[in-house]
Formats: sequence, C-alpha cells, structure tokens
Amino acid sequence: MEQALASTTAAINVDCRHVHAFDPDMYSKIVSFPQETIPLMDDALHQIKAQRYPNWAEMKFETRPFAMVVENRLRDLDPSDIDRLVSVKGMVTRTSHIIPDLRLAIFECSVCGSTAEAQVEHHRVIEPDVCLNANCQEKTSMRIAHNRSTFVDKQIIRLQVRLPTPCHMPLISVPHTHKQIIRLQVRPLTP
Repeated sequence: MEQALASTTAAINVDCRHVHAFDPDMYSKIVSFPQETIPLMDDALHQIKAQRYPNWAEMKFETRPFAMVVENRLRDLDPSDIDRLVSVKGMVTRTSHIIPDLRLAIFECSVCGSTAEAQVEHHRVIEPDVCLNANCQEKTSMRIAHNRSTFVDKQIIRLQVRLPTPCHMPLISVPHTHKQIIRLQVRPLTP
C-alpha cells in the first residue's frame, strides 16, 4: 500500500496463490464470485487506507487479482465459466479501442423533465414506455440522457492459442485463433 501511494498508483496486485495458501475457502469465493468479492476487497483496502493514511482520502484503491492456482486452456472454457475468474494462457493478437459499456441508464421525459433509472441486465436496457411522473404519464416521451448515465470501460481482446514452446508445435501446424466469444473483465497486472 505504501508503494502504491508513493507511486500514486491506485492498484494493489493480489497474488491468488497466496490467498489460496492462506484460506482456500476465500480463494474459491474470489474465483466463483468475482463481481461480488473483488469490490469487497476494494472496500476493505479503502478502509485500511483511511485508517493508516487519512491524508490520501481522495485516492481509491483497486484490487487486481492474478496468478490463479488453476490455469485453464482457452479451448476448455465453456458457459459454466461465465461470471467466474479464470486464468488462460495465450498471446494477444489484437485489441480494440476502449469502448464505453452502459451499466445504468438514466431516462428523461421530453415533456416534463422527470427522470427514471433502468438497470442493464444481460446487455439489455428496459426502456420505460410511460413517464413515471403522475402528473405527466406521457407515452413514448422518455429518452436516454447519455451524460447522466453510468458507463464502464470495455475492451475486446483477441487471444491466440499458444503452445508452451516452439518445439511442442507440430512441423506443419500453425497456431490458430480460438473463435469462441468470451466476455472478459481485464484488469492489467502491472503498469
């Protein structure tokens, strides 16, 4: 934490092998429920930082887990790995630009100006059909307010299946890109 504060880096790398050696149950919860446990780890880091370093209150730490105990093969990933933390080995062959991904949509009535929130579930936004204001109730008047909605950064990464060393590759075989669509939430390991 001191090193992160000295370098003004808001990331704390967490070696999952150490977590597994300390508490296997905690490790399995991190792997099985990363969307719930990683924000809890971020909050715990923030509380410790607030106690030890009150002058750095504006800086919020982010946990970056790495080095999973089990490394998956890219070809072996299946739907049961959705929303789980997995580790794969491969070579990045292409990356997209950073794309904004909608998380919370704010809709505004074009007649009265009242607002309504809509959560994004499974990449779908349920748009309100009618204004929620009891005095308005105008139909098809709700429009999305992009500047008030919440977005997160998303990037699409193409991985190429890679054998450990060139001597393990058959003579005529060429590494190929795995054509399975996988949603990844990537947090860089180190700057």
